[in-house]
Amino acid sequence: MGGRWTDLVNAESASGARGQLFNALVTLAISADAQVAWLKKIGTFPSTDELALEFSDWSEILPQLVDSGVVDSPASIAIQQVGETLDKVQEAGVQAIDDLANSRLWEDVRSAAGKAVVRLLDPLVIVR
Repeated sequence: MGGRWTDLVNAESASGARGQLFNALVTLAISADAQVAWLKKIGTFPSTDELALEFSDWSEILPQLVDSGVVDSPASIAIQQVGETLDKVQEAGVQAIDDLANSRLWEDVRSAAGKAVVRLLDPLVIVR
């Protein structure tokens, strides 16, 4: 991978990048109502795109975060599952604002993101 985000990750910034990825995961894990409020706060409502874009920006550097030791392998796997679930949302075309509350796929995104958050908080926790 190359580009602007790859260059960002080095020994000094890996922890900060991990924090930004964590924040993006939290935003994906919160309730549909809270996601709508967040989208309104950042000025992108009614588009849901920013939810996925924020995650995508930071998940792109996941291999570097693993290499630097700030994300362990189980957390990396959990984070990749979030990306795969977001891909299903896009493929199914359930990206309207009402879909946040009404689509099973968005529930799956929130669940996967919640598991990834727990993994990043404590790598010793077993998430089922």
